[in-house]
Amino acid sequence: MGGGSGISNLHVVSSD
Repeated sequence: MGGGSGISNLHVVSSD
């Protein structure tokens, strides 16, 4: 998990 959407590589919500 950590937002695989390419946001900032930080723990956002989940690895989508």
